[in-house]
Amino acid sequence: MLPPMTMIADEPASTSPDNGAHARPRIFVSVAEQSADEHAAILARAFMDSVPDARFEGLAGPALRAEGVESFEDLTRQSAMALAAFKKIPWALRLMRRVRRYLKARHYDAAVLVDSPALHLPMAKICRSLGIPVLFFIAPQTWAWGPPKWRNSRIRKRVDRLACIWPFEESYFQDAGIAAHYVGHPSFDRLAAVDVSQQAIDGHRLGAQQVITLLPGSRPHVINEVLPGQLEVATALARRFGKLRVLAVAANDDVRAQIEA
Repeated sequence: MLPPMTMIADEPASTSPDNGAHARPRIFVSVAEQSADEHAAILARAFMDSVPDARFEGLAGPALRAEGVESFEDLTRQSAMALAAFKKIPWALRLMRRVRRYLKARHYDAAVLVDSPALHLPMAKICRSLGIPVLFFIAPQTWAWGPPKWRNSRIRKRVDRLACIWPFEESYFQDAGIAAHYVGHPSFDRLAAVDVSQQAIDGHRLGAQQVITLLPGSRPHVINEVLPGQLEVATALARRFGKLRVLAVAANDDVRAQIEA
């Protein structure tokens, strides 16, 4: 499925006396947001389908846990607060100390760090210092952050494989000396499974109305910021062009009530 994952699958599990010989691949995974949790769950399932005895553990949310991943901490429950807190040095240091202790005690064959570069690039440094190969899934968007030279240098030093979700990112990062691979956008895989037949459309009773779809996001704080503006625009369009049907998409059950309120 993913070129970076073949790196993990093809390398034999460590069997040195220092880290407890084990033939079963043991992979650390870390996510900090719900969308990353969902993307990582798809990745973990695909990998375990190919390597049934693989074991994933780490900082996992509900989607990963549903795939049988053992979680020692869930940052997705309050992702906005967690990522904001990570910018505060004491909280960040405490988390990284816990992660280092956790990694040293369990002797992983690889680490999969998903998105959230503010959290995961420092974590990647810890993994590399412990000799754990790092796959960074969903490349940091350094191409949009201004002069990228020092940022990409940090990625090159800390990450063994970089999984890119946009086609142009592969050559962009490869030109910076990073082992990058384009793997496709996980959201597109889910969209491909959506029923867009006329029968499905008719089931929503849209008739011949023009439809505006609002995508306010999956995180409560983002919805609070984005949805009011989207509704204003939809209202203005309805006034200008006549009767419209407005559909707001709830990314998950947790935010459905917030959107419907």
